[in-house]
Amino acid sequence: SSLISTIRDKGARVVFLLKCLSIADRLEERIDSCLRGFLRSLDDNSRDAIVETAGGAADADRIARLLRCAPFTRDTWRLLDRFGAEIRERYWSEVIPDQNRHSDEEMIELIDRLLAAKRPRAAFNAVEPDWLRVKTPQLKRLLLDSATANTEPKGNYYLNPCSISEALGALGRRAGVAPDEMARLEFLYFDALKGSKQGVPNLERRIAESPMFFVQLLAAVSRRDDGEEDHPNGRLRTRIADANSRTTPCVFWNE
Repeated sequence: SSLISTIRDKGARVVFLLKCLSIADRLEERIDSCLRGFLRSLDDNSRDAIVETAGGAADADRIARLLRCAPFTRDTWRLLDRFGAEIRERYWSEVIPDQNRHSDEEMIELIDRLLAAKRPRAAFNAVEPDWLRVKTPQLKRLLLDSATANTEPKGNYYLNPCSISEALGALGRRAGVAPDEMARLEFLYFDALKGSKQGVPNLERRIAESPMFFVQLLAAVSRRDDGEEDHPNGRLRTRIADANSRTTPCVFWNE
């Protein structure tokens, strides 16, 4: 607030942003922290105006950096659209999402954008624990991709077993979610669900009803030596095997 009070003019604010963006290397993290505080102190209209002006005088690296420092909200995402596809793709591949109280529209957009950027665990962490507000198709894909897509850096976005249990519980109580879908997700997250309140009721029931179902699940996390697809569970097996060549499921939340 003290910084804002000394930089009132739009032109001076733009110069300040550009000066900050010119500093990199060892001081970049501290400068970015200063930028985040500065941008969050502005009202939406003032922030949009100076970010757009500063972005017009910066290269792609600095534009992406500036937008990553802006508040993680729909106002920033609409501003982001003005800078074109390259900057938009870089932003969603690199931004660190805030766990704010997002609106329903923001939740839909941030999940879709982060999933498109192959960052399901980042999306999972951004929306927890608001599972009841996540649309059913998105929640299904969040859970499946978080377990099977090994595309984020190792150690990023730990998936808490309690959060996994709560998300699965929220999904399992919804209409239109087949028991087989739940059983497969419970299989993928088996280690996280052991001893949890949620447990694996659908998986237990399906294995009791059909031992072949268990064989299909085992096939889903194993590669065939001849490179061919198993039937009828080939599509699921391919998705999981492509993400994880190991034979043990449920390994992604603690990496």
